[in-house]
Amino acid sequence: MFTMVIIRAEILCIGIILYLIGYSLYCSRYHHIRSNFLFLAFTCLIHSVFALVTELTVNNPTCPVIVNNICHILFFAFAQLFCLELFRYTLALVAPGNRTHIPTAIAGSVCLAGLVCACISPIKYLEGKGTFYSAGIGPSICFGTGVILFIAIVIILIVNLRKVQQSVIFALLPITTLAFIGELTQVIIPEFLFTSGTLTLALIGAFFAIENPIGKFEDRANIDLDTQARNRNSYERDFAAIKKRIKSGKINFPFMYVICDINGLKTVNDNYGHLEGDKLILAAAEVLMDKLKSSSNVYRIGGDEFAVFYEGVRIGDVEAEIASIPEACEKVSLSKKLISPLSISTGYGLYTEGGDLEDLVRIADERMYKNKDAFYRKKGINRRKVQDYASVFRDGATKILKINLTDDSFNIFKVDLAEKKKEEGYSENFSEWVKGFIKAGYVHESSRVLFDDKVDIAKWKKFFDDGGSKISFIYKRRYNKEFYQSYVEIVRGNEYHPDRQIIFLFVKNLEIK
Repeated sequence: MFTMVIIRAEILCIGIILYLIGYSLYCSRYHHIRSNFLFLAFTCLIHSVFALVTELTVNNPTCPVIVNNICHILFFAFAQLFCLELFRYTLALVAPGNRTHIPTAIAGSVCLAGLVCACISPIKYLEGKGTFYSAGIGPSICFGTGVILFIAIVIILIVNLRKVQQSVIFALLPITTLAFIGELTQVIIPEFLFTSGTLTLALIGAFFAIENPIGKFEDRANIDLDTQARNRNSYERDFAAIKKRIKSGKINFPFMYVICDINGLKTVNDNYGHLEGDKLILAAAEVLMDKLKSSSNVYRIGGDEFAVFYEGVRIGDVEAEIASIPEACEKVSLSKKLISPLSISTGYGLYTEGGDLEDLVRIADERMYKNKDAFYRKKGINRRKVQDYASVFRDGATKILKINLTDDSFNIFKVDLAEKKKEEGYSENFSEWVKGFIKAGYVHESSRVLFDDKVDIAKWKKFFDDGGSKISFIYKRRYNKEFYQSYVEIVRGNEYHPDRQIIFLFVKNLEIK
C-alpha cells in the first residue's frame, strides 16, 4: 500500500515537471533571454523517473540485482546533477557573463566524487514500512554532496547580496533551502523518497518566481518581431533601470555599453531593394546574438543599429567577443548567399564609477562612427556617396549606368531619349557597348583617343581594386546634330569587392561646342 502511495507521488511529480518544461518551451518563443532553467528541469525529470523506476525494481523480487543497482545509481546521479544545475543556474543569475568555469568545475568534481563513492560502495536494500529502500555509505555520501552544493549556493547569495536584484535573492534562498531540506532528510531518513518531491517543489518555485512565465508573454511587446532581438521599448526600459541600479550601487562592475551598426545598408536598399537590405539586418541580428554571448540581451534600437549592455564581464572577454564579429559576418554572408557581404561597425564605452551613462553612450557612438569611417576609407569611398549620387541626378545627368566589372555588364538607370532611340551599342556587354557608341559617331573625332583610353575596363579594374574611388574626364559627344562638352564621373560602389565589382558612370552635358 505504501509503495503505491510513493509511486503515485512520483507520477504526479513527473507530470508537473513535464508541464513546466512544455510551458517553458512555449513561452521561450517570445523571450530571448538565455536561461539554464530547462537543464534544471530535465535533470529533475530524469531523477523523478528513476525514483519511480527504483521503487518498482526494489520491490520486485524477480528483478536482477545489477539492474536494481544501476537504476539506483542513476537515481543518485541525477539528484546530484540537479544540485549542480541549480548551482550553475544561481551563478548565471548572480554573476551573468563572469567566468564561472572554475567554480563549476569544483562543484562538478564534488558531485563526481560522490557518484564514485556510490558506485564502489555496496548498496544495502532494507525492508521498511511497506516498502524496500536503499541505504549505505554510498547513497549517504551522494546526497551529502548535494547538501554541500546547496550550502555553497547560499554562501554565493550572501556574498553577492548587494549586487543582485532583491527579487532574485528572495526567490533563490527559499528554493535552495527547500532542496537542502529534501537532500538532508533523504540522508537521515532513507526509507522515504523526499528528493523527488522537494526538488520538484524547488523547480516550481524557480519557474514562477524567477522564470516568470506571465512576464515572458508580456515581453512580447518588447521583442522585435523581425530579428527576435529586444526592441527599442525594452532598451529604454532597461536603460532607465540600469541608471537606477548604478545610483544605488547595485550594479556589477565593470559595466560596458556596446553599439553596433551595419555598413552600407542604404546602398543595398537603393541598389537591390529593401528585401535584400532586410536580409542583411536579419543576418546581423543572428551574428550579434550568437557572438555577444556574455550579454543578457541584444537590442535593436534602430533600423540597422543594435546595442548591448555588459555587466560584470571582463573587458578582455568583451573585446574578444567583438573581435569575433567580422569572421562571423564573413561566414554568414557565404552561408546565406547575401547579395552584399555583411559588415558591422562597433563601438563601446566603459563605465567607471562616478561617470554618466549618457556620456558612455556618446563615447561608444563616437568610436563606432570612427570604426565605420575607417571601413569606408579602406574601401576608398565616401560613406555619404549615396547623397552625392542624388545630387548628380538633380544636376541633370543625361546618362547613368550601373556597371559590374566582374562580368563586363551594365544596367541603364537613365539615358536620354535621343540615344535610346538608336539601336547601336545597347548590348549587355559593356565593352561591346563602348565600341558601338564610338562606331555610331557619338564621340567627336578630337575626343576618340581620350574616350577609348578612359573607358578601358582592364584599367578600371586595376584602379578600383587598388582602392581608387573616382575617375572623371571631359569629352565631346554628339547630341542630336550638335556636340556637347560632356563631363563623365565613374564612382566606386559602396560595397565594391572582388566578387562584385560595382561602379557607377554618370554623364552630364555642359555646353554646346
